[in-house]
Amino acid sequence: MTILRRLAAAAIVIGLGMTALGLAATADWRLGLIVNFRLQLLFGFMILVAIMIAVGDRRWLVPAVAGLAINAILVGPWFGFGLGTSSGESVTVLHLNLLAANRDTAAVVELLHETDADIAFLAEATASWRRRLRLVEIPFDVVATPGDVRFGIIALSKIPVETRVLGVSTFQLPTPLLSFDLDGEPITVMSFHTTSPVNTRRDAARDEQLMALSDLVSSVDGHGVLIGDLNATPWTPGMSLIEDAGYQNSLRSSGLQPSWPAGLGPFMIPIDHAFHSEGLEVIDRRTVASSGSDHLGVEIELAVKR
Repeated sequence: MTILRRLAAAAIVIGLGMTALGLAATADWRLGLIVNFRLQLLFGFMILVAIMIAVGDRRWLVPAVAGLAINAILVGPWFGFGLGTSSGESVTVLHLNLLAANRDTAAVVELLHETDADIAFLAEATASWRRRLRLVEIPFDVVATPGDVRFGIIALSKIPVETRVLGVSTFQLPTPLLSFDLDGEPITVMSFHTTSPVNTRRDAARDEQLMALSDLVSSVDGHGVLIGDLNATPWTPGMSLIEDAGYQNSLRSSGLQPSWPAGLGPFMIPIDHAFHSEGLEVIDRRTVASSGSDHLGVEIELAVKR
């Protein structure tokens, strides 16, 4: 029991340190990475509280409960479930980060044949991926490609859409926007892949892109959906900009669905997102696996709110 108590006490100190550092996520890119693990901290403190109760250590129980409370306040709102029940026309959208180095074309093609999605976005589509996908049969029309960039997003559709590709942020990243009518009302579905924040420069780039996305969704007429790998969790400070622009994170309806790194179970974090305008409701949202990618895909069904 003494060894267990000491190990648990050390874990409480580390957990409280990570919790506090995460609150200062805007100060340094490394602190921004810590904030991604709020969910793991929550469950970790649950275990630590249980241990301190079991060993009867009230001195360490208090800080363990404090750590649990702080992380519960931050994570708790994302456990709400509020899927819609609309019986009207719906649209299903799939986002998949292919992983640029992935060579398993067959797995991606199989997923595209199995999905019920009306629209699909494939991120990290390199020239190699674009070449390979031209050589296979898929049940979608290719409606947008990223042009000559090193890698970008391919947009696929089974339904008639009007397509635009905009350069978004100061980086002018090619961003596909697909417009059509849903249940008699105009809707635009768009996809984006932000820069991974692995150093100061790239962290600033990711944050600038999130700000640009908030401007983009604000400019959309009618209903809108933004889906993609945003390299940020719900607790990343910049993510609030998109919700401030009037788009709700679909995780508020479905509950947390970690998507990266695929296969690591309790260590996964939710960085692949789907936001929607207030006039839409989430009928279903789930993650889907594709062999060879380090991300789970996101598939979401939405309908006009009645």
